[in-house]
Amino acid sequence: PLVVTLLVAGGYLITRRWLKPLELMATQAEWITADSLGARLPEGETAELSRLAAAFNRTLGRLEDSFRTLDRFVADASHELRTPLTTLRSVGEVGLRRSRTVEEYREIIGSMLEEAERLHLLVERLLELASIEGGARSVHREKLQLDEFVRACVAEIGILAEYKNQRVSIATQPAETETDPLLLRQALQNLVDNAMKYSPVGAEIRVTVAMAGRECRVAVADEGPGIPPDHVARLADRFFRVEDSRVRGRGGVGLGLAITKAYMHALGGRLEYRSVEPNGSCFSLVLPKTLTA
Repeated sequence: PLVVTLLVAGGYLITRRWLKPLELMATQAEWITADSLGARLPEGETAELSRLAAAFNRTLGRLEDSFRTLDRFVADASHELRTPLTTLRSVGEVGLRRSRTVEEYREIIGSMLEEAERLHLLVERLLELASIEGGARSVHREKLQLDEFVRACVAEIGILAEYKNQRVSIATQPAETETDPLLLRQALQNLVDNAMKYSPVGAEIRVTVAMAGRECRVAVADEGPGIPPDHVARLADRFFRVEDSRVRGRGGVGLGLAITKAYMHALGGRLEYRSVEPNGSCFSLVLPKTLTA
């Protein structure tokens, strides 16, 4: 009995001593909230506890980045929504200050409708982005003859290039992939629409389809002003627009590339960018030839 008692007591003391750093880590973890995600757990006294603390700290780092991204998104969305709402109110107040002619009232109402349309587009884009990133939109993959599909999609939107006397050229090679046609069409048409929007009158928009190993690449190149190198890393950020392209007449809200990137992530692919010499941009939709389980 004495030996058993000593063994139990010794085992208890050793276990308590080994578990004490774990209890300390648990206590510190309980104090971490959304307002203190910058806090980190100390490394443990053993290799196992150090690995546990490091894994937990990496999780905290990812959560902190996510919260910062969310805060920035809310701030940007608030700013973008405030602008058209302020404009609507200001134009309406100016219009009511004195009596005006019918033509003047028509001009004021036209300005208000333009801002209302921009607000409507922004809200639609925000809902679309939230739907994609939240996983609400399911992905229905099917085998697709990519070259034929791209030609059909470009033909649907290519007619808009006639308004600026632009030309859309297509060069394809036989390519087959397994993807969701609806999401891919929206991603491709976003890129073609951007290319036409930021290219000058009389420019050429070049669309190509090619195979590269086990990947399919759909590239859209334009003859626009291009992207400064220091802005490339932020191209797909929500509400990000290069300063020179902040033109209301173009109708952009800075969400097109963010939505396109979200589409490609849902499809198991990616969005890539490269500059075109002497000027212009080339965005590529890269898809796996077949989706691996």
